[in-house]
Amino acid sequence: MFKIWAKIISNDKIKTDYVLESEDTFNIHRLQLYMSDICNVFDIETPVIIKKHLEHFYLFNTTTFFPTDFISSVNFDKLIIERIG
Repeated sequence: MFKIWAKIISNDKIKTDYVLESEDTFNIHRLQLYMSDICNVFDIETPVIIKKHLEHFYLFNTTTFFPTDFISSVNFDKLIIERIG
């Protein structure tokens, strides 16, 4: 079982958040699928996940997506995901 806390940040404040909970064992190689589920809840497109995001999440249990990580423009400053369980 694991939990991922996702936060959309604008002007240094949490605009909205969501906790993805799963009974499965966490697998870093499925991060794209987890992000897809999170972004569906937020009704935004899934960001492009690059090596840096995978490394940060693997090493620190957190990573940040900036507007440049999305194909279309977004109306927030960053999307942070953090493994909390």
